[in-house]
Amino acid sequence: MGKKLLLACAVVGMLLTPRATRAIIVDIPEANVIGVGCVPMESDYVPHVVACENGAADFEALKAQAVAARTFAYYKLIKDGSIADGSSDQVYSCANLPLAQHFNAVNATACEVLTYPGTSANDVIASFYVAGAFTTYTGISPIFMNIG
Repeated sequence: MGKKLLLACAVVGMLLTPRATRAIIVDIPEANVIGVGCVPMESDYVPHVVACENGAADFEALKAQAVAARTFAYYKLIKDGSIADGSSDQVYSCANLPLAQHFNAVNATACEVLTYPGTSANDVIASFYVAGAFTTYTGISPIFMNIG
């Protein structure tokens, strides 16, 4: 039986939307970053993405960014086996090196990803996070894709 991926477009602000919940799932220890190679997920990849994508935000926003970055990385690694370094996926390499607050946000949310209520731990949401964004629509239906 193949794994199912849950694709849902949702803007996540300071609070998670009612359709998404945070859950602990099995850790993927490394991210295969195109042009960079394999790097440790929790101690390298996610802190770099948090620093590059949303580095100056307050701590709660950094935690939300960490969960969204990890969730999207899991989705790409399960689906494609690698993730691009840049705006086509997530920015990993930039002038902003991760600082203590970025590592703390990652540690505070270690291995947490977004899941959809009623789905199994094998279902991953393709998420994104935009700091300060407002939800402009509701009623998004999830799309399941079997990648098995």
